[in-house]
Amino acid sequence: MDRDLAGLLLGVIIIFSLIIFGAYQFDKMECKAKANAIGYKCEYGILQGCVLEKPNGKTVLLQQLRDIGE
Repeated sequence: MDRDLAGLLLGVIIIFSLIIFGAYQFDKMECKAKANAIGYKCEYGILQGCVLEKPNGKTVLLQQLRDIGE
């Protein structure tokens, strides 16, 4: 019985890890696609989110970007 529970727990941990990794990769690809669309460089991190580098060198979070006319 303990082996079945351990196997189930391991399976749940693996599935959870795959979901988290997939979500991270999706967010990273989305960040890169949006940055490429407006001609900015980007960097993505789990805690910081999508950070864009404007052509003038300033960095801004994607959520805070308002002026894309520069």
